[in-house]
Amino acid sequence: MTAASAFVLVVRILSVEGSEARVEGGLLDGLRPGDAGRVYYELSVGSATKRIVVGPAQVVAANELAARCAVPENARPGYLVRFELPAGRVAPGELLRLARRRLEGLAGGERDDALRPWVDHLIPPDAQLDEEVVRILRERRPGPAEGRRADPADRSTRQALAGATMIQVPGGRYLVGRALPAASFYNQHPRFETEIAPFLIDPAPVAWQAERPDPSWHEADSFCRTRGGALPTEFQWEAAMSAGLLQRGRLEWTSSWYGPYPGNRVPEPEYGERVRVIRGAADPAEFSLHRRLFAPPDTRDPRLGFRCASAAQ
Repeated sequence: MTAASAFVLVVRILSVEGSEARVEGGLLDGLRPGDAGRVYYELSVGSATKRIVVGPAQVVAANELAARCAVPENARPGYLVRFELPAGRVAPGELLRLARRRLEGLAGGERDDALRPWVDHLIPPDAQLDEEVVRILRERRPGPAEGRRADPADRSTRQALAGATMIQVPGGRYLVGRALPAASFYNQHPRFETEIAPFLIDPAPVAWQAERPDPSWHEADSFCRTRGGALPTEFQWEAAMSAGLLQRGRLEWTSSWYGPYPGNRVPEPEYGERVRVIRGAADPAEFSLHRRLFAPPDTRDPRLGFRCASAAQ
């Protein structure tokens, strides 16, 4: 670790399996594979707090929302890891947050046009960092398995699902994606038309179990299936959100696998049926209709939620 550091990042261990732990910070927070840190916990003694160092940690792999670290055998969930990130390291998520704050007040395409060059200007001339910034904003077109629905149990179940708690989105051809071929948003373009059948969707994210506020994709998918529906595809989500029908305030699981939009030929190692598309934003300042993130289906994060969808009656 170099003596000079851009910033200190402290993350919490979410789970431990053998000699590896999953932590709450990821690429969006500035973590990269190979980063070294120290695992510790805090012990209160009277009015004083003492830091107990458990041992070293090193990032093995990272996605947008979480990272896996090699940790000592006595590391436990709830323990903290302190990383002193090297000089010049800037979290891509922080770049976007700063840019959006600066551009607050601009609307629609005007905001997008202004945001792109400002973010490009902020990114240091570092090819590896630029590639990571680009990778953070990539996503996918649904493949043949997209939009799978649970078999409707019976008509009464479907009618209950289509009750007052859901809203109907008309079918038709919808424009999705961005028209801007900017490097920072290239996983969100080109803009194209897609056919979407009429569907029903929850206007707000599901109120999940209080004791487990961060459902994995599998739990979210299972919950929607018990209601006779499924998670929305990313294009259903975008169509409903663009019509102003949905409440915001969370990152949200979709049913879509991660892959390129049609006509986008930029290679991406994460493409394929390994990670699921995430839409939305937990911070209103970060919200973008076209923003696409991804994470493995077993990911847990307190910012992640979901809503259910179903074919219209």
